[in-house]
Amino acid sequence: MRRRCAVATTPPIDRRPEPATVLLAPFIDLHGGYHGSLRIDPPPAIAIQARGGEHVFSFPAGCTADTDSRFAPFDHPHLGELADLGPGPQLVHSPRWPVLRRRAWVVDLDDFGYPALLGRHAFAPRFQTPADDPWTEEERRIASQRLTNFLAALAHPSCRAVLFWTQCAFDQAVALAQRYSENHLADRVWAKSRVVYPAQRPLRRSLVRHKWQLREPLRVVFVGNDFEVKQGALALEVFHRLAPRFPNASFTYVGALPPQAQAKGGPVELLGEIPRLQLLALLTASHVLFHPTRSESFGMVLLEAAAHGLAVLTASGSGMEHLGEILRSGEAELVARRPGMGHEEEAAAFEASLASLLAAPERTTELGLAAHRRISDGPFDADVRNQTLGEIWRTASNEAADAPLFLHDLPHWQPSTEARLASQALAEAMRDHADEHDVQRRNFYVRPW
Repeated sequence: MRRRCAVATTPPIDRRPEPATVLLAPFIDLHGGYHGSLRIDPPPAIAIQARGGEHVFSFPAGCTADTDSRFAPFDHPHLGELADLGPGPQLVHSPRWPVLRRRAWVVDLDDFGYPALLGRHAFAPRFQTPADDPWTEEERRIASQRLTNFLAALAHPSCRAVLFWTQCAFDQAVALAQRYSENHLADRVWAKSRVVYPAQRPLRRSLVRHKWQLREPLRVVFVGNDFEVKQGALALEVFHRLAPRFPNASFTYVGALPPQAQAKGGPVELLGEIPRLQLLALLTASHVLFHPTRSESFGMVLLEAAAHGLAVLTASGSGMEHLGEILRSGEAELVARRPGMGHEEEAAAFEASLASLLAAPERTTELGLAAHRRISDGPFDADVRNQTLGEIWRTASNEAADAPLFLHDLPHWQPSTEARLASQALAEAMRDHADEHDVQRRNFYVRPW
């Protein structure tokens, strides 16, 4: 029988006091869209504070890593990463990492495999080529111990809830744990797990309709900071091919660009990385999101585009298995990606689909309006998210564990190789490492062996 994670529904209104403050930490791992929406639009009567802390790592016994090195978490496999904000009464809501020395914390997960198997070692250069098998036997052994540590931390009573962004993410976590872990730990984690969908407050319907009544120029936008995974080169290629054919359309590229691509503007507006509020303003004025990404853990930009009434063009298939939870048939234009599909064939398919949308504005209008209705009336309503999270946070605060999580609670931990980095120092190390190794990837799909 297929295991199902409890999908959040609107809870009954409860007039008990909310927890006054929730710490959103560590701040360096916050997602600009998912957590950005939450920070701008929090549950009523709750103050959200983004905080840093210490990131605690342990390397295997005998590891030759210099654990004082700021690059050790990237260069060497390790047995886990935990966040230590010090003791305190506030509830901690953590993206990805277990929390030490707090009697009540919750964690949200878009991709279970990344924190469970590799963590920041996924930034090692050889993991940047997903077509290859980069795993060594030693890394497989360490990853198995890391997974057990991760499950033990989530199973600890101080972890009051484990939140998945999609049902698909939960199903994948269950399958991974069944393959590699001790089930008694995993079952305790699944018992406290829920699906809480991301949310984005939709643009007013009247403004969406007004945008589509004007629709000239028809504005097409690509958004993606990961040039490789989001297929920025393909997006630029398609934009340059279609711009001469559709002079009444405009094409905008948003996201980090490698130096060799920065001079390839021409008919395409290149904006680079922009603040989130500027991005939302751009989506308000745009009509089509062109999103040829190879994979997504969730794809917050899909939600943001739909909330602003854009017609979404993206891929279905491997790496996008959860897409049907966000946009259903008739709410997006999909290119079916097949195994072994070459670049030219894929680029041609995306070009043909985008051309068909530009050539048939009435149909494109219907897609944009249908996507907007999905976000306005479906499970991604911000009020549903806020009521659900408010209830989860309130219960977690009221039912704190007797004792917090400590490092000695983990079955595989080496105090002799323990290393600590403050959030800001780790953020600087991440930037230095990315520059040194030309790493652009922000989110990782960790492929098990």
